[in-house]
Order: sequence, then C-alpha cells, then structure tokens
Amino acid sequence: MKRLLMVLFCFLVLTSLASAEEAKKEKWAGIDEAVIEKYATDKGREAAEPLFNVEGDMLLFLFAMAGAMGGFVMGYYWHKVFIMGKRTEEGDD
Repeated sequence: MKRLLMVLFCFLVLTSLASAEEAKKEKWAGIDEAVIEKYATDKGREAAEPLFNVEGDMLLFLFAMAGAMGGFVMGYYWHKVFIMGKRTEEGDD
C-alpha cells in the first residue's frame, strides 16, 4: 500500500512539473509572434498562416537538404560550366 501511494505521489509530482513547463510563456518569441504579428496588428490586418507551416527543426532540415542537393548538382556540372566553357571561348578567337 505504501509503495502504491509512493508511486502515485511521484506520478502526480512529475505530471504537475510537466504541466507547469507547458504553462510557462517562452522567454524568446519566434519571428512570427515577435515581428510579423506585431506589424500586422499595427497595420490593422490579421497575421496570415505561413505558406509552409512546419513545426520544430523541419524547416531547417528542408533548407539544408535543398542546399545539399543544389551543391551536388553544381558539383556535377562544375567542370562543364567553368572549365569546358572557357576552352570553347578561347577556341573561337
């Protein structure tokens, strides 16, 4: 019985701590709340939903993947664009 009460007490303490963390307001607001919504309400408009509404670090991951893919494409065509292009221009003289 004591063990059950102790487990229940620990569970209640942990859940109350978790809910207290959620109730805290963030110290640093994101760019959407801090800047865009502020200027939208100053101008009398409601802030619109973002075009790509992703949560967390997904936007950073997508940006990194797009940069990597662009780098791979540019690396693949680097020789053709910058090296072979110069030789054809020199031969035209």
